[in-house]
Amino acid sequence: MSLKTLNYYGYSKETYRHCLEYIRETDLHHAKILNIWFSILCILVYILSKLNLSTLMSGNPKVYLLYFIFATAGNVFVFLSRKTSTTLTHFTAALNIIFLYSFSIYVSVVQPYMAASIFPVIVVVIAFSYINTFFVMSLILMSGSGLFLWSSFVFKPLAITYIDIYNMLMFLSLAFIMHYSFQRKRISRFVSYYELTKMQRDLEIRSSFDPLTALLNRGRFFNIAGEVLKNSSPEEYIVLCLFDLDSFKQINDKLGHQMGDKAIQAASEHIMKGFQIDFGRKWDFVERAGKEKLSFAGRLGGDEFVVFLRGRNSREEIAAEAWKILDSLAAVQIGQLNGIHSSVGIAELSEADPDIDIAYSKADEALYQSKSAGKHRITFSGKNG
Repeated sequence: MSLKTLNYYGYSKETYRHCLEYIRETDLHHAKILNIWFSILCILVYILSKLNLSTLMSGNPKVYLLYFIFATAGNVFVFLSRKTSTTLTHFTAALNIIFLYSFSIYVSVVQPYMAASIFPVIVVVIAFSYINTFFVMSLILMSGSGLFLWSSFVFKPLAITYIDIYNMLMFLSLAFIMHYSFQRKRISRFVSYYELTKMQRDLEIRSSFDPLTALLNRGRFFNIAGEVLKNSSPEEYIVLCLFDLDSFKQINDKLGHQMGDKAIQAASEHIMKGFQIDFGRKWDFVERAGKEKLSFAGRLGGDEFVVFLRGRNSREEIAAEAWKILDSLAAVQIGQLNGIHSSVGIAELSEADPDIDIAYSKADEALYQSKSAGKHRITFSGKNG
């Protein structure tokens, strides 16, 4: 095993990076649990020391109360944070480790004639709870242990310090072994989960998107559009646009099917760019489309495309965007292909359109009018454009 794989618990750096999201979530979850436990411990120790009910917990009660306040504030901060980020996770974990180390060192120092019992356990708990890289966590464990042994040497009799050193070496060795073995097993589960998730995402993408254009395929488009239309508010302005390339058969016949595929790809790219459509994370786009009120586009088959547009305000705005797309398509130069032309049919959806099939029929009729009127034009359902 090389040093690189040792640092990533026996895995490659690339594999480890695939698991960072799960590692971050685990670390933050453990930080929350330890913070709650630490808050409870602090308030119990405060009560015991305040009432002098325990000879094992000497020290200033105000210090324990201060630890409780800080730990509680940390809990509130974490739970109020809406998003799990790398910065939040690292900050929370670091704060938690500092609290645990300083608290256990303080308890050790205020009991100079007793061997430390809390700090060695805390080292093992931290080793078990947090994942970073093996070298970073080793540095954290050794730094905390070094600070503890220094405090023992300064504030305790030498005989007690020797006991602390012996105990610390035993527990630190145990912490290294536990950290590597437990975190390696965790990452192994993360890797398996990542691979399963990746397979599911790939399957979702393949079943939802057209491989040639990266647009939604016909079935998935109408499935999403139907659900969105069903759950949209009556006041929302939504339109359905159909694009059909003009004289596409001539492109295939004269320039070949490969050039025809390039024309279809170019058209899909210009439509997405012109309407500012971004599928983003394709594997969960189906779920996000309705929640985030996204526009989306699909390939109906051959050279016909469909767009479900939201977030616009008027016919004029839609027409302006559509004409920009037609103009950009007309300027396309691919080898011997000098420009791509398209006809457009647009239907404005309303409460009178109970389902997507009726809306599609209106847009298709408008598209037919564009074709009949000479092609390379835009027609709104019920009005020529």
